[in-house]
Amino acid sequence: MYSTEQRKLAIETYIKFDLSAADTVAELGYPARQSLRAWYKDCLEHGEVRHPKRQRDPKFTLGMRQAAVDYYLVHGKSLVRTMRRMGYPASGEYLCDWIDELAPGQRKYRGPTQGENPSPSRGRCRSSPSWRRGRGPLRRSPRARRVEDDALRLAKGDYGR
Repeated sequence: MYSTEQRKLAIETYIKFDLSAADTVAELGYPARQSLRAWYKDCLEHGEVRHPKRQRDPKFTLGMRQAAVDYYLVHGKSLVRTMRRMGYPASGEYLCDWIDELAPGQRKYRGPTQGENPSPSRGRCRSSPSWRRGRGPLRRSPRARRVEDDALRLAKGDYGR
């Protein structure tokens, strides 16, 4: 978003270059040609360079965000429970951002923290032997076996002759 002074300078330069948007953009490096023409048209209609359009008010007020964060902290630090009970926000990412902003360090993290390796005792992962325990040997599809066999033959120098 450009300030009023930047808009005024762009419009003055636009007029100085005989309403050549391309020359104005080349000179100043901003704005887009369409924006420049719209600013000029708005300036002609209203007789002055107006302030940039006001941004829309936030959907959730500070009080609403604080209420959601307070509920989260008091009722077990559950994002889903908080969103269901409060009815907002629709995304857990928003709630996480609010918690980090209004109560830094209070958000519950699941899994390893950043920069820490996961410990093997936390749950079962496919790479650990306990995952396959009782399941027998790992099965491959016939195509995978055929590809592997072909690769072994090529490595040995047997080209199927």
